[in-house]
Amino acid sequence: MSKQQIDTAAIIANLTTKGREAMTAIGRRKVSFFDGGIVEGEGSWGEVLTGDLGHKSSGVLVRLKALGLFDHIPAEEQDMQNGGGWWTLTAAGAAVANALAAEQSPATKAKADVAKGTKAAEKAVAAVKAATRAPRTWTVTGPDATHKCEGACGQTLPLKRFPTTKVTGQRGVECRSCRDSRLAIN
Repeated sequence: MSKQQIDTAAIIANLTTKGREAMTAIGRRKVSFFDGGIVEGEGSWGEVLTGDLGHKSSGVLVRLKALGLFDHIPAEEQDMQNGGGWWTLTAAGAAVANALAAEQSPATKAKADVAKGTKAAEKAVAAVKAATRAPRTWTVTGPDATHKCEGACGQTLPLKRFPTTKVTGQRGVECRSCRDSRLAIN
């Protein structure tokens, strides 16, 4: 298959989430080997790829091979089953990995949209921030536990000064008075 005939969009559309994550990681050079770059014929050992991509990625490699993104040279017959041997990118694999590496992450794309000033983008950034913000609870370690309030006062206070949550054994990270002040309607 020549480079002009590779329909990367169609191949990307057929990738599973794990396959997309694996090819993005390869395109962004988050894996070992591929010394000559992300090009046709470059590769890595299966054991190294599965280690770099996650402990259950050998099945992903087999599926990516079935899509024509990798060639596999097994060192032994059982290597095909466990992801072992040498895995090399095909021309299509290199094109897909490079295309996915060039895509912006959802957070980066949302920030770029905010710079343009769209309301939908502002909502997207708020959703990204909410998904990545620090936990809003702490785990109680005992009846005499203390915790530093993450609210305005910043004081280290006893357990009973922090509000309970729906999860047993968890308390809010800001004390009741800071929470009440923050939520007060003026």
